[in-house]
Amino acid sequence: MSALDNVSCVKGVTDMHGGTVAFTADSRGIKVSHDGRYTVAYARLPYDAEIDEQVIFGSGIDADTAAYLTARYYCIITGRTDEAAVWDQLYNNAAESKRICRRAAIPRRKFI
Repeated sequence: MSALDNVSCVKGVTDMHGGTVAFTADSRGIKVSHDGRYTVAYARLPYDAEIDEQVIFGSGIDADTAAYLTARYYCIITGRTDEAAVWDQLYNNAAESKRICRRAAIPRRKFI
């Protein structure tokens, strides 16, 4: 069994000072050119969680938004299209409020 069995991809490696480090990754692990301490950013493979296990959400989604999306899909699958429309509206409102919060402010143009 490899240390990377539950990893879908290695996103990056940084050294103790926060600098990006070149690396290679294979089934045996991650290799860097020098010994030392490094921080590895990676994504895990999805897995089936237990019913009482805490779910970890990514950035941009919270438990309520995920619940709206789940309820919408459940209603669509079971043929409850009217209820699905209600959950869809709740999901869209929550997603739009998240998009509004993430918008960046662009400085005004300066003409020389």
